[in-house]
Amino acid sequence: MRKIRKSVAVLLSTIMLTSMVGFNVIAQEQGAKATGKENLEIIADENGKLEYTYMEEGKQYKVVEYTENETVESYVYVMNSSGEYVLQSHLNTYFEYTEDGFVARRVENGKETVVTLSEDVFEPSGVSTRSTPPPPPGGGYGWKKVFTTKGSTKFINATLAGIRQALSSLATALANKYWNAGVAIGAGVLSAMANAYYIRDLDYAYMVQVGYYYYPTGKVVPTKIRRYTYGYAKSNYTDLVDSTVSESEIVLGGN
Repeated sequence: MRKIRKSVAVLLSTIMLTSMVGFNVIAQEQGAKATGKENLEIIADENGKLEYTYMEEGKQYKVVEYTENETVESYVYVMNSSGEYVLQSHLNTYFEYTEDGFVARRVENGKETVVTLSEDVFEPSGVSTRSTPPPPPGGGYGWKKVFTTKGSTKFINATLAGIRQALSSLATALANKYWNAGVAIGAGVLSAMANAYYIRDLDYAYMVQVGYYYYPTGKVVPTKIRRYTYGYAKSNYTDLVDSTVSESEIVLGGN
């Protein structure tokens, strides 16, 4: 694993949230591009290293990315006329949680850009911040549909690892908006969805998440959360790119 200068989370995306519980989203319509990425091949995806190749506009590219503490360092290579890969760009992406929300720092080929991100997303605590979670809607026990949330993100860092982190951060924020269940959705859960966005060369993701809580028999406190996550290409939440289902435990704590 390569050592990266700061152990901070990466999110090169501008997250704009909305839900049935009162969050606004800024709609951005992305136009169709003449060509997208083709022949995406994942060479390595383990131990914090992601390596892949693809074709775009007749050129062959290779990207090698290192993730450490969710910070991403990216090397983008292009194949020259001699069939050798030469470095085209070197990109470091960092993200910090602040009192106001997310602040990202991007360093590409020595040039630094600081981006202030959404005020609506804060560092996941790993535990619920409420000791009195919502009771099962309508009474009864088992899996209960509790919320539907919507949100969007812009892919400022359009590498595959950058898109994974953007989707992960957005999905985590949506999962905790109705009630902070203290869950974090890892980038690996959304890797197939990230691949689909990457291949289509899209600039924005529009996400819908439907959440279910599991209430054990005789209990009014949920113990699990199941999320159905749908990623779309258009701001009216149409043109499905991919979907996934994930489940995790709810760990109670806090006030």
